[in-house]
Amino acid sequence: MLLKEVMEKSGLSRKAVQYYEDQGFVKPVKLENGYRDYDEDCLKTLRDIHAMRQMGLHIKEIREIGRASCRERV
Repeated sequence: MLLKEVMEKSGLSRKAVQYYEDQGFVKPVKLENGYRDYDEDCLKTLRDIHAMRQMGLHIKEIREIGRASCRERV
C-alpha cells in the first residue's frame, strides 16, 4: 500500500511515517516509480508505534521494546 493509505490506516502524518522509516522501524519496498510500498507488517509496526507514543513512551523506549521482541522470535 502507498503512503497515503498507510497514513489513513495508521493515523500518522506523512512526516511521522517518514521519520519512523528514517529511524529504521519500517522498511518499505521502493517501486520503480520511486513510490514506497508498505506491507501489512509495516502498517502493524506503525500502528504499534503510534499507540506507544500516545501512551507517552519515547522513541528510545520503543526501540528497546522492538529489540526485545525481535530477540524473542529468534
